[in-house]
Amino acid sequence: MQLTYNDIEPLINDGMTDTSAMADVLVTSGVSNQPINRVQLMYDLNVRSMLTKVIGNDSDEKWTGTILTMQEAVIAAVDAGLLPQVHLDNLRIWLSHITNPTNSTWDTTKEENASALYTMRAEFAGKPDMPTVEDFEHLYTLGDGEKYAGITGADVQAVIDQKAADDAKLAEEAAQAAKDNAVNGVYALAEEKLRAAHVLALNGDADALARLQSVADWS
Repeated sequence: MQLTYNDIEPLINDGMTDTSAMADVLVTSGVSNQPINRVQLMYDLNVRSMLTKVIGNDSDEKWTGTILTMQEAVIAAVDAGLLPQVHLDNLRIWLSHITNPTNSTWDTTKEENASALYTMRAEFAGKPDMPTVEDFEHLYTLGDGEKYAGITGADVQAVIDQKAADDAKLAEEAAQAAKDNAVNGVYALAEEKLRAAHVLALNGDADALARLQSVADWS
């Protein structure tokens, strides 16, 4: 994707200066380019045996699939102190949201939603009986791909440098415009005085020629 200053401005406003660290924050946010359609997501999860409903009545739903195996691994890792509780919380929120038919999308353009998907892939993709790396990559295609995949500190620095160059150019153009306006104002005033003196001369004012010369010298 084409990184813009709008992407990194919040990080700069938060006081970050290390461009490599800024790139890491963007990449690990895991955000996608578009929200993921929930119906398409559930269909693909089922096809890939990641999440399948085996009992479908509203009062007694039951699910199976590699995502639930992964959830058990997350619970164990949190209990053992290997992962923070927030990872389990995010996974449960994700499962609750995508299995709720009243929701139309899973908005992975927002970091609070996308981070669960990114963390699940980073920690568990490809492990036995869990979703594969290809499974997670496919899920990201449903959101038109990862927005910041492959972004580096050099990319961030290039955007910062371009912003500085653009700002300098705008400041230079503004200064030149102010200078031009000032010069144009002087000329306009001089022309006005010349016209006034010319009128006086046409009316026979004895001092007209002297005034014309004075204005010419002043301008």
